[in-house]
Amino acid sequence: YEGLRSSQSIPQLGNFPTAAQLGTPTYLFAQVLQPSFPVPNCTTCGTNDYSVTAIEPNDYDQGVVRSDQTLSSKHSLFERYVYYTASEIVPSVQSGVFYPQLGHNVSVGDTYLISPTVVNEVRLGYNRAYGFTNEINPVPGKNWVQLAGLQNISGGITPSEYGRPAITITGFTGLGEGGNSQGDTENIYSIGDTISDVIGRHTFRVGAQFQWRQVRQLTDTPARGSFTFASLAAYQAGVCSICQAGSGSSLGHYTDNTYGIFMNDIWQLGHNLTLNYGLRWEYASPFVEKNGLAGMFDPTTQLIAFHKVPSNIPAVLLPHVNTTPNFFPAGMVQPDKRGFGPRLGLAYQATPGTVARVGYGVYFDNTNINELQFQRNIPPFYFNATINNASFITQTLMPGLNELPAIPAPFSLYPGNRVPYTQEWTVSVQQDLGHSTVFELGYTGSVTHKLWKRFDQNEDTFAQVGGAPGPRPFQNFLHGMLTSKNAGGSNFDGLSAKLEQRSRNGLFYLVNYQWSKNLDNNSGEADANDTSYSTHFSFDRSYSNYDTSSRAVGSAGYELPFGTGRRFLNSGGIANVIAGGWSVQPIVQLRTGFPFSVTGGSGSCTCGT
Repeated sequence: YEGLRSSQSIPQLGNFPTAAQLGTPTYLFAQVLQPSFPVPNCTTCGTNDYSVTAIEPNDYDQGVVRSDQTLSSKHSLFERYVYYTASEIVPSVQSGVFYPQLGHNVSVGDTYLISPTVVNEVRLGYNRAYGFTNEINPVPGKNWVQLAGLQNISGGITPSEYGRPAITITGFTGLGEGGNSQGDTENIYSIGDTISDVIGRHTFRVGAQFQWRQVRQLTDTPARGSFTFASLAAYQAGVCSICQAGSGSSLGHYTDNTYGIFMNDIWQLGHNLTLNYGLRWEYASPFVEKNGLAGMFDPTTQLIAFHKVPSNIPAVLLPHVNTTPNFFPAGMVQPDKRGFGPRLGLAYQATPGTVARVGYGVYFDNTNINELQFQRNIPPFYFNATINNASFITQTLMPGLNELPAIPAPFSLYPGNRVPYTQEWTVSVQQDLGHSTVFELGYTGSVTHKLWKRFDQNEDTFAQVGGAPGPRPFQNFLHGMLTSKNAGGSNFDGLSAKLEQRSRNGLFYLVNYQWSKNLDNNSGEADANDTSYSTHFSFDRSYSNYDTSSRAVGSAGYELPFGTGRRFLNSGGIANVIAGGWSVQPIVQLRTGFPFSVTGGSGSCTCGT
């Protein structure tokens, strides 16, 4: 068992309007929310008028239980269970974000010796992972969205999402829990069998694996709505300059299957040459939403299309929908069964103290489940509605899809997506320097294709030099057609040197240095939209966000020469009790910093110079 309880006090400052500035609320939205504004309490906080010390707790618990049984000289079993739970609250000046996590992992293994040279291994596994991001409701159980008279907002339906809508009055600190409610529960069931056989100079291994995944995912944003007022006067009049909310339900239930088979052979070609080669084929089926609540935008027809056409398509949306059943397959994208991954390794002992190794392999990635939202957050199932200069007094907020002034931009997967894969190669030379010291020089390279990349498919067309941007490609939809496409890529090249001395006269050390370069056109999910221009992905190619050009790590250990069996104070007694058995183990890490981008505000471009 291992656990942690951590608590940190974090001062928070804010600038909130006074009761006199807010005035007497005259409409329901303000009457419900205005009493929750913090009362200014600080006259020495500079441009701020409110101060609070918030507590940031960060806790976790982890437990492991393992059991091993030897049933006979040929047959053994093991079982392992891992439990993990964690929670963190990141506070703000008037609210906070809650990050709960929960995990269970069960593994069972059976090893059976069929003959002196043949071994069979069976593995069963189950993994459950839960992680969520949600804002903390200041009054648990209170449905602020409903009480404020708001309609068609997802955060007013599910109790776990209850909280205040976000209120931003220009010139003041924002109020409310207008952020995202996002997270998922994932269950993975797996089984695998591997059989190995030693035949002469060959050690053959063949195996098969199967995995079934089940995902329950929620991706509401902004879950409780977000309302911006241009001034105090606009707030008092009930006119929001930007009114935004998620409408419908983004909750999805997905399943997929993964199949894998492989063969591998370690071939001892000679006393100083070993060949390791193999081939793996794997297929991960596209995730399928079990209720058919999925769709995508088809750029060819410029229409939203489905596998299972929903029955409740609003009239305003019908002209923009392809009602052909099974237009897309059940998993939205076409199955990709090209998952052949060869593996090759060669080790050569040139001299008794010199060994050279080379290796190459192709590896395939699993589907990033965070990208499932791109087939779920699509009208009419779920959409992000935005209206400008709307009145809480004369209008119903938020309007339904039929009442919106324009069709919201759907999220979408790209129809031609395929599984990401990586090619990796290594070369190394290891030299024994004597006196238990080994030096190794190596090179590692890789190139990754078809990484997930997000972009606005309906961005204004690229401008010519000196000209204005052109119109957006799909005029029937608004900007913000966030699309997930397997169009990312990365390259890594690294040279490394390692010097290691195994324990000698009580001293051991390990020193490792790597010089490397990592380039890509997307560095994970750093941003919701990580693309500068939707038609020119090459503009985003540069150093990775996490590129570290130089890294040096040194560790050592020295057993102090005091006590029994050592050089000094080795006669026992109180001196041995006090000074014996001590060791010193320093660790040092040095590295260069991460790269950053230089950006400029609008109007700073000196175009043409």
